[in-house]
Amino acid sequence: MNAKDYPAGYVVSDQKAVMLERNYFRLLKTELILFVGVSLVGILAAIPGAGLDRPWAIAAAILIAGAFLVLWRIRQRRLERKWFQYRAVAESMKTATWRYMMQAPPFESPGEEGDVDKKFLATLRAIRLDRAGVEVPAHEAGAAGDEITGFMRTMRKLPVEERKGIYLRERVGDQEQWYEGKSGQNRRSARRWLSLILATQVLAIALAFVRIVYPHVPLSPVSFLMTGASSMLAWTQSRRHEDLVEPYAVAVQELSELRGLGKSVTDSQSLRRFVSDVEETISREHTKWLARRSIATGKP
Repeated sequence: MNAKDYPAGYVVSDQKAVMLERNYFRLLKTELILFVGVSLVGILAAIPGAGLDRPWAIAAAILIAGAFLVLWRIRQRRLERKWFQYRAVAESMKTATWRYMMQAPPFESPGEEGDVDKKFLATLRAIRLDRAGVEVPAHEAGAAGDEITGFMRTMRKLPVEERKGIYLRERVGDQEQWYEGKSGQNRRSARRWLSLILATQVLAIALAFVRIVYPHVPLSPVSFLMTGASSMLAWTQSRRHEDLVEPYAVAVQELSELRGLGKSVTDSQSLRRFVSDVEETISREHTKWLARRSIATGKP
């Protein structure tokens, strides 16, 4: 499915989540680079006979002030919390959309289709209202025609076998591929960063011993290297590379098993049960992700 096939509220929430995530990590990276810069200035200021004590002191003050302003900006705008909230809204709307298209609970059609549409629109409104701080104005979320797209209506009316095939490919297969890709990507990133951090720390230890043996060496970059290692560690912890590898791999396994069960779907009733099982699994993974991020950042 393309983004335009989903409800307008989902599209807006997804775009805002992506923007907030990008801005948050951009500011965090800037803050860590500024801290490393302060440490570097401290090393350069110690050059004997350079006569640049005052300029280096000014540079250090500017860098420290810059880091403070970046940190204040992150906290003041509450970027991380808003990112989590908009992501939760987007994924909840996505789940509701697939339930609607597959005629899965609570969007079965025992009565008039208009009643199902009203229930779906009410569900989207409830999802938005359930998350404090999430603002999707009416002119952005769109009218009912934008929230229930023509593609969604067409999908809902397809025969069971066609809906099943599309669901297995576009929802189950897509999510399985996404989790598999993210698991591998986080595994590779965790290894790269760990190797770089360890290499930096080993170099710092070696230079510390050099300073012991040759105490008259005028400069020692040990503090700069340790600051760099600490900044890299803070970055990896914020990205949660290592912590996400196993949960994402488990999600791949669960979705793969569910995809295998899709072969037994033969009628509307079994399709509804299958979709409910899949969406509950996907929703559970999103809930766990939000909980992990909240615990990691100390936010309720």
